[in-house]
Amino acid sequence: MENLCFLGIVFCLLHHSFASRCFQCQNVPFPRDCTKVIECSADQYCFTEQVVTLAGNVVFNSGCLHHAHCSPTSMSLIGKRSVNSRRSTDITTCIECCKDDFCNRNGCGTSEVPLTQRGPYCFNCDASTDAKACNSVTVCDENELCMLYSPVKYDDLPQTIYKAQCESQSICDIVLKALHNPKCAPICCKTDFCNDHCGMSSNDTMTTAHPQTSIPTTETTEVLTSATTQTKHPTGATAQSTVPSNNAQFHCDSHGHYIHLRDANAQLCVHIVFNHAIWDDARHACRQEGGDLVVLETHEKALLMRNELIGTGHKGFWIGARDFNRNNHFLWTDHYLVDDSKADWGLTQPEHFHNGVNQDCVAIIGNSYQWHDTGCDYGHFGYICERQ
Repeated sequence: MENLCFLGIVFCLLHHSFASRCFQCQNVPFPRDCTKVIECSADQYCFTEQVVTLAGNVVFNSGCLHHAHCSPTSMSLIGKRSVNSRRSTDITTCIECCKDDFCNRNGCGTSEVPLTQRGPYCFNCDASTDAKACNSVTVCDENELCMLYSPVKYDDLPQTIYKAQCESQSICDIVLKALHNPKCAPICCKTDFCNDHCGMSSNDTMTTAHPQTSIPTTETTEVLTSATTQTKHPTGATAQSTVPSNNAQFHCDSHGHYIHLRDANAQLCVHIVFNHAIWDDARHACRQEGGDLVVLETHEKALLMRNELIGTGHKGFWIGARDFNRNNHFLWTDHYLVDDSKADWGLTQPEHFHNGVNQDCVAIIGNSYQWHDTGCDYGHFGYICERQ
C-alpha cells in the first residue's frame, strides 16, 4: 500500500509538472497582442476565443480552459456568451484549444508574425524571485535579444532577484563580459521565451543558448583520445562494434551553442535546447543546425547526459530514440536498435502504451532525468541536438 501511495504521489507531481503556460488577456485586437502569461493547472489547455462586441468589433480573449470544455477542433459558437466576459452582449464566434506552451498566441483564424519578421518574444520582469515565474512578456525590436540576469546589488539578499528584458546586442556584450554573478550567470538569447533560466558560469559546461557575440566564450575544440567501446545493433542486421583507437580524434564544433561534454568514459557534442517542441519538430530543428537528436547508445553516454541535466529544473528533453515501426522496439535516429542493457530507463519504463496513447518517443524526464517513453506529440519538453 505504501508503494502504491508513493507511486501515486510521483504521478501527481509529474502530471502537475506538465502544465502548460498560456497567454491570458481579454479584448485584445489579435491573440498575438497579449502580453500576459499564466501557468495553467494540469487539467487545463490554452484557449483562444473570438468575440464580437455590442459595437460590432472583433476582439480576442485567451487563457486557460478545462479540457472538458475544449473541442478537438475550433468550434463555431454563434449566439453563445463569451466564456471570459460578463457582458451578455458579447457573442463568441470561435473557441480553439491547444496544449503546447504559449500556443494560444494565435488561433481562430489568426496567426503570429514569423520570428524572421520581428524580434523574439521575451519575458519582461524588473524584479522576480523565480526566473520561470515572470508573467509579463513583450515582443522585442528586430535587432534586440532576450536577456536575463541578476543585478550585483542584489547579491547580499537571501533570495536571488532576476531581471528579464529586451536588450541590444551591444549591451548584452557588456553584461556578459562584465557581470559575474555566481547565483545567476547572465544569458542573452534570440529565440522566443528563451530568457526564463540563467546561464552558467565559465566553470560549468551547460549551454546558455548565447548568440554569437564579440565576447570570448569557452569554445571546446580540444582534440581528445577516446577508448570508449560503442556497440550498436542495427535492426535486421548483425551487431557492429566500433572501438576508436587511442589516436582517434574527437572534435566538437561549438558554433551555434554546442558544448563538449566529456568524462573518462564518454564524450558528446550537444546543444541543450530549453524551448518546447513535439518530437518531430525537435528533430527538424536539430537537422536545421546540421545535427540530429542526440544518440545515447552506451550507458556511459547516458550517464554523462543525465549528470549534465540534473539541476536544470526542466521538465524533460527529447532524445533521438523512437518506435518508428510501432512494434515495441525503439530505434535510434541512425536506425540502430536501442540496447536495453545500455539504456537508462526509469522505473517501470518503457511502457509502450498508456492511457490509450501509443508511447513511441523517448525523453529524458526530471526529477531523476532518466528515460521515459511518451506520446510523440507531447509539447512540453525541450530537446538535445548532437553533432557527430
